[in-house]
Amino acid sequence: MQKEAECVSSDIYVDYIKDFQERLIAAQVLQAECAEYGIELPINADGSITLYHGTSSQAAEKIKKEGFWACTYFSHSENFTGYGDEGPEWYANVKHNKGRVFKIHADARVIDFASGSGEFYSTNRMKYNEKTQIWQLSDYKEKNKSAIEQYVDNVSIKKQSASNKER
Repeated sequence: MQKEAECVSSDIYVDYIKDFQERLIAAQVLQAECAEYGIELPINADGSITLYHGTSSQAAEKIKKEGFWACTYFSHSENFTGYGDEGPEWYANVKHNKGRVFKIHADARVIDFASGSGEFYSTNRMKYNEKTQIWQLSDYKEKNKSAIEQYVDNVSIKKQSASNKER
């Protein structure tokens, strides 16, 4: 019985290390890509990257419950994008009249860099993982879904919700 327990805990530890290594490598690749455009992207000790997202108070409550959808945009800075345009703070306080800025530790495996705007975007839906304290892929079933597939799913859900409200 003890050997089984040791194997299980050993397997969990190996999975944890593998997950950390994959997260760290993805962060390093993203960091190198950003450096080519003159943008510094520090990597946190847990292998995540820190990003910011400005939004309305209403949307912030929804994000807390449902997570970030695919194609959500982020910045590496609270105040501006990579190229100095208005950042999350502006979106939260000016565009959305005293909204909220999320500061998140994100898993770089679900983040891409938009070199044209100097911003980052989620390639898949992300939820907060209480154990790791990292925003990461919301569901392993969605792991192979593209951002376009998730966007179509999101639009379908919104249309269905709208038609239910009309009834």
